Amino acid sequence: MQTKQDIVAILSAAGLHPDRSLGQHFLIDGNLMRKLIESAEVTSDDVVLEVGGGTGGLSELLAETAGHLVVVEIDHDLAPILARRFADRANVTVIHGDALKRKHTVNPQVPAALTDARARLAAATPTASPRCKLVANLPYHIATPLIMNLLIGQPALDRMCFTIQKEVADRITADAGNRDFGPLAIAVQTACAITRIAKIPAQAFWPAPRVASSMLRLDPQPHPFEGPDALAKFIDLLHAAFAHRRKTLRYNLNRFTQPAVAEALTRGLDDKVRAEQLTLETWIALGRAYLAQS
Repeated sequence: MQTKQDIVAILSAAGLHPDRSLGQHFLIDGNLMRKLIESAEVTSDDVVLEVGGGTGGLSELLAETAGHLVVVEIDHDLAPILARRFADRANVTVIHGDALKRKHTVNPQVPAALTDARARLAAATPTASPRCKLVANLPYHIATPLIMNLLIGQPALDRMCFTIQKEVADRITADAGNRDFGPLAIAVQTACAITRIAKIPAQAFWPAPRVASSMLRLDPQPHPFEGPDALAKFIDLLHAAFAHRRKTLRYNLNRFTQPAVAEALTRGLDDKVRAEQLTLETWIALGRAYLAQS
């Protein structure tokens, strides 16, 4: 298990230092690494996705536990270090690249690697039903769009367990009326059961970030939207409704969909109501109404 000294030595040997522009804050608390893996309940039947492998501290523990590990690392210096470190591990795939192709699209290499790994696990153990899980110390700058995209991506993830900035965790768990309540909260709360695992102090990372972090677990649950693209369309509706937070819901929806549809969706609501003032239940009802007309 890597300590701060180990990470410093690895980086120094390669003439490197943490790149804050990539959100590189390496988790150095071994107990929290183990807690992350235990909370995700990783087993040899699992294909695990780790985004932001860094120098491989968490990756090493995951490779020992998971059936197959897919590690994504964008840093052009760290990715080769990971590839060399796991070159002799048949159950590890290292992807050098961004986990996101664009803000609203996952890098196609990621689902391809997960699908391939799951198929190989299933072939090796016919009695098993391999699951796909995200277990990661997520880079701060891509955490929100990555979570949103993984919610609607294929293959569907059976669990997501990760460390994240506390402010993003607060946005995920926010209630209606709270200034943090928005598309992220509504989408995740609609599609997942959320468990706060732990609060994480800045000192658990190196270099220490200026903010506290949280460990969350998301367990997908049945949602009320039918059809392969239904959740994605609902998320599009949410983004549009919150596009201009100071404007009314009707103002935003009029710019997103046909006036007749916007009128039907907002009928019975206060003309001055804003998106964040609606409850989760109301949003689900609006989503079903929108999907019925689209």
